[in-house]
Amino acid sequence: MGIGLTLLVGLVSLLWADDSVPWYLNHEVDSVSVVNEDGFVPQGDLHTLLATQVGEPLQLDELRSDMTTLYTMGSFAAVEVDLLNESWDDSNTVLHVRFRLQESPILTATEIVSPHRRLNSYLRQQLYFSKGQVFYPSIEIPRVESFLLERLAFEGWSDVLLSTTFDESSGILTVEVQQAILNTCSDIVFVNLPKGLERRSRRILKEQGIQVGHRLPIRNIQRARNELHRLFRDFGWVNANARFVVQPTPTGQAVHVLVEQGKHIDVEIDFYPRRNGVSKRLNSTKDYLDLLDIFDGEGLSERDIPRFTEAILDQVIDDGYWDANVQLQMVQSPSGLLLQGYVTLGAQHQIHEMTMVGNSIFSVEEIKSTIAYDRPNLIESRILSKMIFSREDWSDAIDAIEQAYFAQGYLAARVTYTDELSKFSNDIKQLHSVQLKIEEGEPFEFGQVNIRGGFSDLNEPFVERLSGRYQPKDVQVWKNNLLDAYRGKGFLNVTVSIQQRQTPQHSSMDIDVDINVGNLVLLRNVGVRGNRLTKRTVIDDALDLSVGKPITPTILEDVRTDLNQLNVFEGVSLSLQGEDPTKQDLLISVDEDEQWAIRTGGAVASDLGALAIGSVSNRNVRGLAHQASLLGQFGYAWMDDSWSFDSSEPIWRLATTFTAPKTPLSFTNFRTESIFQEIIQQPNYRLVQSGLGMGLSIAPTRNFNLLMEYRIRRMVLDDFEPAMLLTGEPWSVISDEPKPSRWWSGVQGSVVLDYRDDPFNPTEGIVLSGEARIGDGLINNLPTVRMTGGMTLIHPMNELKSIVSVSWGIARTNDDSPLTLEERFFMGGSNSMRGFARNQVGPANSRLWTDFDFPEQLDGVVQEGFYEQSENRWIPTGGDSFALANLELHLPIGGIDVDTASVVLFTDIGRLQFISAQVQTDSINQQLDPMFRYSTGVGFRYGTVIGPIAFDLGINPQPLLERGEVYFVPHLSFGSL
Repeated sequence: MGIGLTLLVGLVSLLWADDSVPWYLNHEVDSVSVVNEDGFVPQGDLHTLLATQVGEPLQLDELRSDMTTLYTMGSFAAVEVDLLNESWDDSNTVLHVRFRLQESPILTATEIVSPHRRLNSYLRQQLYFSKGQVFYPSIEIPRVESFLLERLAFEGWSDVLLSTTFDESSGILTVEVQQAILNTCSDIVFVNLPKGLERRSRRILKEQGIQVGHRLPIRNIQRARNELHRLFRDFGWVNANARFVVQPTPTGQAVHVLVEQGKHIDVEIDFYPRRNGVSKRLNSTKDYLDLLDIFDGEGLSERDIPRFTEAILDQVIDDGYWDANVQLQMVQSPSGLLLQGYVTLGAQHQIHEMTMVGNSIFSVEEIKSTIAYDRPNLIESRILSKMIFSREDWSDAIDAIEQAYFAQGYLAARVTYTDELSKFSNDIKQLHSVQLKIEEGEPFEFGQVNIRGGFSDLNEPFVERLSGRYQPKDVQVWKNNLLDAYRGKGFLNVTVSIQQRQTPQHSSMDIDVDINVGNLVLLRNVGVRGNRLTKRTVIDDALDLSVGKPITPTILEDVRTDLNQLNVFEGVSLSLQGEDPTKQDLLISVDEDEQWAIRTGGAVASDLGALAIGSVSNRNVRGLAHQASLLGQFGYAWMDDSWSFDSSEPIWRLATTFTAPKTPLSFTNFRTESIFQEIIQQPNYRLVQSGLGMGLSIAPTRNFNLLMEYRIRRMVLDDFEPAMLLTGEPWSVISDEPKPSRWWSGVQGSVVLDYRDDPFNPTEGIVLSGEARIGDGLINNLPTVRMTGGMTLIHPMNELKSIVSVSWGIARTNDDSPLTLEERFFMGGSNSMRGFARNQVGPANSRLWTDFDFPEQLDGVVQEGFYEQSENRWIPTGGDSFALANLELHLPIGGIDVDTASVVLFTDIGRLQFISAQVQTDSINQQLDPMFRYSTGVGFRYGTVIGPIAFDLGINPQPLLERGEVYFVPHLSFGSL
């Protein structure tokens, strides 16, 4: 800014130095051009930023404004203006206004070169530049070199030689370290350390990272010195000073801690009766030094005795010893000063009984809570817990109670107290009966509301809002809403001042309001900085700002939201620029994320297995904010119920996605996806699928999201339990093939209405969701319809919260034939009914154990070990419709926030069935399927920085033992699967 303004001042001075009026002043502008220092037109249409336009008379203030705007919005190193006469002869004057711009160097990348690997990452963290920002080498290079040398010294590096260069053609900043010696601590020596403090002193050095063989940063030495000063002071060495001397040795750096002890202060005070009921804050020398405010022992003398006496006396009186007597003396000792004394406590005054009269709107417990909340210094205390009678504490408590009444509109409320000695008082305890007398008075009502200034159409609705009982908080809320109303119309600089007048004779509060609306602020121009890769057209399309319209807080917030939804910026900052208070330029500074991102994660669940997840993404393809990702998953499922991984058959998935935000409309995202050999592992079958899909994600509001896709996929039934297949379903027809396969194509869509307070860690709100999948039958001759829906309600109840979830689903084919197994619904497990094993609920088929092709060597074992227990095993088949309800109650643990750790009580109830008349299973034929299944149980939730931990113990009160169900089913998961 300095360069541009200097040129501007020079221009104006030249104009005003001449007594005659220059030829170009007020002359009509014939042409305007904007060129860079080489004579080429810079990128972007900068003419729209200028107040100087063709056909308008030339004005100096407009030139000044234009130069400031170009310098600020364009990040140019300098801005100059030439006023040229381009006429062919002297008979006519053609005024050409030419703005010459010197483009600023832009930082595109940083490179670190050093002989030490650990230096690379540290130096990169210390560089405070961001890609895309303006970089002035002559200013920034000396500054960054000085900064890095200082930081390296603080981190324990010495004899550092570095050089910093900037290539203006490529925009690359290079920091090269030619030499850097790592200082290590070879020995630690204390000199003149006070006795008994060596162990504590060495612990402090260790905590601050000063250890033999470790790196020796200067910042650690500074912190250690401060901690040692605090330690010495706590033990009475109030003037002690620790100096660190670092000396080179053949093996590193020796640290010598030289201690200047100064005078030692000691305190010996006896209590009579000995410490009976005295506050525990007087247990050590440190406690006395804090109480007596002793931080410097050099100037202490007998003149400080009255001050010390008063401090100790105030302390014991606060503890209820009103008649205490303190005697102190200062004694010189060989090591310093000794403060000796004794305290005669006398009887302690305590509250024997506390009553309240006159409180009609607050209960006794609410008043006690008010005292504890508004006066935190009384919580330990003395009034509410220890029942110590302190007049000062009661004065604070009365103020808190009166303020509570005032907040409820009882402006005339007055609180007093009286106390009487109880007949149980003695020489040791003086017991008081305390009575709080509360004169509430009448609650005040809102009176007249007088608004001066502003606009009547905006003011009138607000006048009616201040009515009924007066409460101060309502006035503040009302004021904020009034400000928001004016700012929402573009009056950003509006001010509202409020005067409140009591009218005691009418028990009312009149409100006088003065509004100064200021100027209507219109958007003149929009500038963007920092978009090194992202194209400006992408940003403009995302913002959809209209020049000339009023600037409102909502518009500014929408700018942040729209840019963040592009998912290419790490940070977005906004500022308004311009000298004209009625027209402002919006300057948007963005900090782009790294173009390439690598993410990893994983999860483990007791009924699903283990899964590792990773992705590589290009978050800004060709600067269009398009995102291309390669996703991979790999893991293992549990082998039946043996709690061992099936390592021979891993679960994996490879997919690619491409997303184009704001395409083709501002509220839609275009999306394509391809899946290669995705393995779906279920307890009784294994499916491998590949396919393609494309669709649109539609989000016109923040709470509404609709996804529409068309997909084609090929599925291979890699392994399956024959009893799962239903007569007539497509898989049963081709089940004799070694690897049966089939195709599916169709449309699928989902809709989500999310009204939670936080999408990641919600505490209240509701979510509605629905999904529909229609198989068109074009490539498999089996049209299908599959629909699901759900609702989740989160309701806070003080510190608790309840979660109610309801879901349903139905699926049919066009000819009422059985659905294929991958289209059917399954229930049971940690994600649905927690008192059952995974997919255990619902219709099932029965098969003999002999269906297994056991090796001949195991025939005898099987006969003895299995057939005697059960001749049949039950294989769940799923169903074509379901209904499920889950109820959870989250209880916080020991004061820990409920969203971090909580105990969960839950109940699940549901039904899974076939509604197709063509489907027959063994459990249906034998009428072994209960109408509803339900379970209950208890669980634990804990949120960690690397993922949630959940444990549930599901209880099945009516298990079907003949079908392998049990009473208790544990579920443990870490992360999310």
